[in-house]
Amino acid sequence: MCVVPATAQHLPVSQGVCNITICLQGEHVWLETNTGGEFNTAIGAVVKLMSSGKILLLDDEGKEQWVGASNINSVRPMHPTSVKGVDDMIRIGDLNEAGILHNLLIRFRENIIYTYSGSILVALNPYQLLPYYTIEQINLYTNRRIGELPPHIFAIADNCYFNLRKSKKNQCCIISGESGAGKTESVKLILHFLAAVSGQHLWIEQQILEATPILEAFGNAKTVKNDNSSRFGKYIEIYFNDDGIIEGAKIEQYLLEKSRVCRMAADERNYHIFYSILMGMNTKQKKLLSLGTAHEYDYLTMGNCTSTDGHDDARHYANVCSAMKILTFSDSEQWDINKLLAAILHLGNLHFQAAVYDNLDCCELLESNHLSMATKLLEVNPLELKNALTHRSIMIRGENVTAPVSKTQAAASRDALVKGIYDLLFVWIVKKINTVINTSITTDPEKVFSSIGLLDIFGFENFDSNSFEQLCINFANEHLQQFFVRCIFKEEQEEYIRESINWQHIDFIDNQRTLDVLAVKPMNIISLIDEESKFPKGTDTTLLTKLNNHHSRSMVYIPPMSSHGTLFGIAHFAGVVHYEVKDFLEKNRDQLSSNIIQVVQTSKNKFLKLIFQNSFGPVLGKSQSHGQLLPGGSTKDVAHLCCKEIAKSTLGTDGDWKIGKTKIFFKENDHLILGLERDRVLTAKAMMILKVLWGFKDRMTFLRLKSAARTIQNHWRGYQCRTRYQTLRLGFQRLQALYHGRKMVKEYNETRRRIILFQAQCRGYLVRQNNSKRLAALTIIQAYTRGMLIRKSYRKKRRDIQRRLEAGKLRFVEERRLVKVVGLDLAEHEADRKKSEHLARMAKLDMENERRQREEYLKRKQKMKTEDLDELHMVDSIFSFLPTILADQEGQGPQGFEDVEVKQEKLEEFDLDNISVPSESDEEDDLTQYTFPKYAATYFQGSATHTHVQKALRHPLLYHEDEVDIAASLAVWNIILRFMGDLQEPKTFTQNNRTRDSSTITEIYDSQVKRSKEHLDMNQPMGQGPQHQAHGQDIYSGENSITGRPMSNLEKLHFIVGNAIARPNIRDEIYCQICKQLTACSNKNVRARGWILLCLCVGCFPPTDGFIKYLRNFIHNGPEGYVAYCAERLRRTFANGARKQAPSYLELEATKHKGPIKVMVTLMSRLSYSIFIDSASTANELCKTITSKIQLKDSFGFSIYIALYDSVSSLGSGHEHVLDAISLCEQYVKRQGGHERHAPWHLLYRKEIFTPWHNSSEDPISTDLIYQQIIRGIQFGEYHCEKEEELVEIAAKHYCMKFGASSDPNKALEVVNDCIPEKLRKDKPPEKWCQLITGKVKDLFVSEKPDALNLKEHLVDFARMKWSHMFSKFFEAAIFSGPILPKNLLVLVAVNSVGISFVDKSEKILLKWSYAEITGINTNRASKLYGQSVTVTTLQGQEYTLTSRHAAEIADLIVLFLNGLKRRSEYAIALHSSSRQVDPIFLKYEKGDLIKLVRDKEITEDNGWIQGQNECSGKTGSLPLCSLKLLLKRDQKLLTGPWTLLNQTYNIVGTI
Repeated sequence: MCVVPATAQHLPVSQGVCNITICLQGEHVWLETNTGGEFNTAIGAVVKLMSSGKILLLDDEGKEQWVGASNINSVRPMHPTSVKGVDDMIRIGDLNEAGILHNLLIRFRENIIYTYSGSILVALNPYQLLPYYTIEQINLYTNRRIGELPPHIFAIADNCYFNLRKSKKNQCCIISGESGAGKTESVKLILHFLAAVSGQHLWIEQQILEATPILEAFGNAKTVKNDNSSRFGKYIEIYFNDDGIIEGAKIEQYLLEKSRVCRMAADERNYHIFYSILMGMNTKQKKLLSLGTAHEYDYLTMGNCTSTDGHDDARHYANVCSAMKILTFSDSEQWDINKLLAAILHLGNLHFQAAVYDNLDCCELLESNHLSMATKLLEVNPLELKNALTHRSIMIRGENVTAPVSKTQAAASRDALVKGIYDLLFVWIVKKINTVINTSITTDPEKVFSSIGLLDIFGFENFDSNSFEQLCINFANEHLQQFFVRCIFKEEQEEYIRESINWQHIDFIDNQRTLDVLAVKPMNIISLIDEESKFPKGTDTTLLTKLNNHHSRSMVYIPPMSSHGTLFGIAHFAGVVHYEVKDFLEKNRDQLSSNIIQVVQTSKNKFLKLIFQNSFGPVLGKSQSHGQLLPGGSTKDVAHLCCKEIAKSTLGTDGDWKIGKTKIFFKENDHLILGLERDRVLTAKAMMILKVLWGFKDRMTFLRLKSAARTIQNHWRGYQCRTRYQTLRLGFQRLQALYHGRKMVKEYNETRRRIILFQAQCRGYLVRQNNSKRLAALTIIQAYTRGMLIRKSYRKKRRDIQRRLEAGKLRFVEERRLVKVVGLDLAEHEADRKKSEHLARMAKLDMENERRQREEYLKRKQKMKTEDLDELHMVDSIFSFLPTILADQEGQGPQGFEDVEVKQEKLEEFDLDNISVPSESDEEDDLTQYTFPKYAATYFQGSATHTHVQKALRHPLLYHEDEVDIAASLAVWNIILRFMGDLQEPKTFTQNNRTRDSSTITEIYDSQVKRSKEHLDMNQPMGQGPQHQAHGQDIYSGENSITGRPMSNLEKLHFIVGNAIARPNIRDEIYCQICKQLTACSNKNVRARGWILLCLCVGCFPPTDGFIKYLRNFIHNGPEGYVAYCAERLRRTFANGARKQAPSYLELEATKHKGPIKVMVTLMSRLSYSIFIDSASTANELCKTITSKIQLKDSFGFSIYIALYDSVSSLGSGHEHVLDAISLCEQYVKRQGGHERHAPWHLLYRKEIFTPWHNSSEDPISTDLIYQQIIRGIQFGEYHCEKEEELVEIAAKHYCMKFGASSDPNKALEVVNDCIPEKLRKDKPPEKWCQLITGKVKDLFVSEKPDALNLKEHLVDFARMKWSHMFSKFFEAAIFSGPILPKNLLVLVAVNSVGISFVDKSEKILLKWSYAEITGINTNRASKLYGQSVTVTTLQGQEYTLTSRHAAEIADLIVLFLNGLKRRSEYAIALHSSSRQVDPIFLKYEKGDLIKLVRDKEITEDNGWIQGQNECSGKTGSLPLCSLKLLLKRDQKLLTGPWTLLNQTYNIVGTI
């Protein structure tokens, strides 16, 4: 049984009960029993039968008993309140022991375990789980008084918490009962309730709750009566702040049963922690501690019980470890605790062998593994421990004498050491827990906290064999019982006597006599035990003799049955307990010998020495002062009378309450009724006060609204007057503007005529000069060509003449020779024949020479062709992953752009490289001194040379500080060797989690930054992100490295280029590695592969400024087929910057053939252009090419878009690489399961943003493109019209633009398909739309002929104002600071012609400003962790700071628009009055005057002055710019307002 008292209350006044001698059938009675046993009390029964003067009773135990006339006096009637049981036992009529037990029995049979006794809660342990402790029950009993709901442990806890909050006084809850009554579980429930009602669920609450499993593991054990018996007492003090929130706690422990470590009774276990570590530790930990099973250790098998039903030791160990982590026990501390526990188990297995030496009883310690393991865990000397256990040192006359001890004494010394270690370990654990859960109290000791104390003392114990521990436990329970008796009976009944009220005296058992015998009177039992323990020759027998001599006549002390008996008894309040006197003195001494203490002091185990450092001082518990709580009452007569009247009016005169001299005594239920009545009265008075306050507030609000309405009336009437004035003033201003406009048009036309004439003359001069230069050049070319032909003809004629002269000489010699032989005629004929033969032979010789030269030329050409074919075959093998025919922009266009994807027979083509790119210098630098061997000798590390090698590097060629860069450099070197063929591919590798669709470049980039798989971010470079250092090195080393597996040529290329893009610090390293392998390489295949790799690298990333010249020199001295191609790619890449994505399929195909890349760009006018680009081409170059080709004048705001499926992304018109966007599209298609070469991307040329001063009439070509874009956007739902009339009017104007004002239903149907969205065409038939459009055409153009250009201009202006948000340039940014929007909010900054706005991910506009509201733009362009920042200051004084990688672009665009509006400004407001001056050159003005600016001079900051005309005075003069606030073009609508409004508006604006 567990009794939980809350606060002290008065006992009820018992009423008299009449004895009824007549029993009826079915009536409940009391049956007196006389069993002669220890507990003799009446038992409840019901009359079952009455016959022949006998009564058959059925008692509460289910037994039938006949009661005759002889013992009829043993039956007495039962009070009606005791029949069915009551919640509060003070309402029982039979207020005695039998009535209480009967009431508890009835409720327990109904599974009701809680019963009140006033403010005391009596709880019965059901030994089963009941659904009484859920969170719903906690909420139900929160803020409830005792008695409102059925009895519950939560009601007691809530009462403590309520009284703590209300009275601001500390509370205490005492929990007592016999062993196994459920005291520890009640403490847990109260802790859970307090943690729940504190309302904060803080970490400290969890730590307090987690302290219980640790204390139970080290302080609870299985006994005969309880499987989880607490073998120590504890007092938990929980601290609360003023808000009722738990701030900390403190635990104090009392009287740990440390002897249980060494011995326990039968069917009992040691402390739970020993069995838990043996079952819960893993094999490795147990092996380190040399632990086995519980059956192997003497300390655990002494009770012949190593397991308990329903107690899982393994799971219990896991819970203890988890609780220790929550309570910040470090891993080393947990391991030290486990070491000491293991040492205790090993010490328990030490055995001694008795011996006799010099006629003295001695012993020796037997060798075993347990001894070596114990000394190893305790870190002490084995020999010293042996001597300390088997010998004892005694100080005799100042000398230390060492004597051997017997086997029994040695075992006692061992047990003393074990008990000391465990006791001090338990004390250290409690202190450690207190340091964690009591931090707020210790850190702020001056702060006062309220507390609730929970006392959980060990229960009364009476076993078959009781020893010294049971005496101490029962002695503590005697003190606690006396506390109850004093508070409940003694002091209460004394209070009744002092107050002189009528009450029935209650008999109770006072255990003060037992306490006197145990500890109060002289020569009490405790003092005799202490006295005998101090005598060296004192034994348990001498102690028993003294107890018999002093207390044998006492009614409390029960001596042994015989002179040889060792049992003595004590008559406790709960019954007689017999104690075995054996080992009383040894347990009371419980001292460690000096030898063992010295061994501990020499230990190297710091944790063991730590817990022993304070072991020699007494451990004293904190004294608790328990003051008696008396009910409050007034001592004044008036107050007493008032209380009396209140009680009578509320409770009535028949209530069970009494009036004393100075106090009134109520039952618990009366307190509840009075509390409810008080709450009702206070609520009524509070409602009355609220009604008065609300009435006063409403009257004040009415008066304030009345005053405000009058003020609004006054202002409204004034506003009407000012509006009429402004209307008249505006008319005069418009007339004035019309006059000035006509004058300016006339001046403009004259100036334009003169400029055109001047341009014509200049162009004519330039054409004539160009023709002259061309003519001179042609003349020179003709002269050189004619000279070459003449010289060639001259050489041929000269050779023919020389041969004829030589033939003539031969003929003459032959003729002279033959004349002497055959005669003159025959000689001449023969000489002519010889001459002809000679000439023919020479001609034949010339032909042979020409044929031989031609054959040699063909052989050389065939040989070169064969070498080229070998090289092309090798190139084809390198690019084998490319398809035979590469798809180019295949697939259907995205929604809204299908009609612009028309097939044309022939597209106009032009080369983007023809655009002049500014070079750094007109002449090439002298590169002869920048040789690669020189660079290698200067910068290479160690013994690395510049020549080709075929082995792995031990360290990079260049120095790197970052370890990830070093690892990446070495990994890239291996891949370069494998790509060029110098290193073989690995044959096998372990596949971990890599899927087939993942690529090498993806793995590299995923290790750098996590990118969205659904959004195409054209500005996010691969490899940037905070994870760069955290994850970068994982892919280059270890079992999971991607370099340790076979890779295709594409994967190797992606690995090399991807690392260069992701890590700029190793770009020179990669170029040096490639150049090193190309230098002095004898294998032409390796050399060709290296040059292909170099071509791809120079097209993707440039080297640093320190290596660029060396690389250019290296390329200049390369093979003839690669020099020009690589040099041009390097020049372009160095000029336009590094790429951000891996090479796409298009540029790989172009590199294979060393040719340009052809892409098709589509305009909104359905025109398409084929443009040749390269790897370094940017969106700016593409825009300039198209602008020049279509002769676009107003090119601002036109951008390149890339479309993929249903998404369109802007590349802008800046320095974004076009092929980066194409590569992203290919990667997206691959992630969707397709192939890169089938990516259906499309390049578009569209209008992205307007300038605030956009003029549609300036450039008809620009207007036409925008017009086509708007019509298409309306058709496909990009631009929405809110009203049907607007859509019909746009369609009518489009009809007139295409077909004129004539009505034709077929043409109208075509316009419907062009302008009406498909959704609206489904809602309304096309015929209806045709009628609306033709009707609108007649209304608009009935009197005038439509002008197609004007219609386009009007629609463009309408769209610019109507859909300004759609014509915005969007930038991703994060709010760093600002007054309205939350910090770190991710937004899209939209900049357009109207202003700027912040848009969230759902396209909702969060904030919007016009340019008139922006007063300042500041940027921080330094590279920081959170990116660059831009700060926007508004007219209202708000300041927003945004962080974005586009911060500079955002600021430049806004400043561009602001400056443009200022340059076009015509008016300004004077910020202050001019100084008094006489010079008429300077303009006089007052603060707030409107100044019209005269554009005779340019407004610049350097000038600082401007001409202006004061609109108020009409005078003109010079004035400083610093004194003006320029009105932007859109601000001039404020001129329609009054002058005072302007003055108020700009009085706070600073100078711009």
